[in-house]
Amino acid sequence: MLKCYTIFMKGFSLLEFIAMFAILFVITAIVVGGFVMFKRGNELTLAKEHTLSQLTEAKTRTLAAYQNAAWGTHMETDRVILFKGSFVSGNQENETAMLPTDVEISSIALNGGGSDVIIKRLTGSTDQYGTITLRLKNDPAKTRTITIESNGNFY
Repeated sequence: MLKCYTIFMKGFSLLEFIAMFAILFVITAIVVGGFVMFKRGNELTLAKEHTLSQLTEAKTRTLAAYQNAAWGTHMETDRVILFKGSFVSGNQENETAMLPTDVEISSIALNGGGSDVIIKRLTGSTDQYGTITLRLKNDPAKTRTITIESNGNFY
């Protein structure tokens, strides 16, 4: 009977509790850190898709002769703006797509300079071909690049 009683008297020491909580803390930190990095990478991909969507919408509207005009996109650090004709800041017809707060447009390298891509009527091509680079503000090494070809294709 004494043997059985000593088995139940055994428990965890303070040192064992501290070690267990330390291990749980490390595992939790790894899981949460991985989730945060996944979320940020997802926001970067989402920002690229939104930018491509604005470029595609400009091309679609131009080729469809919507409102009998050429359409384009204007890029700023934190937004992409769809416009009709030529870009005028503050025009109420402009359609703005904000980028996620963790993402910014870090580089715009278009033929002829500037930050506008205007689609030509009838052909869907553009004279403003080149690249647009998006990056995470907190991790500038993480980037996505959009390539705009002269024939009006983007990827």
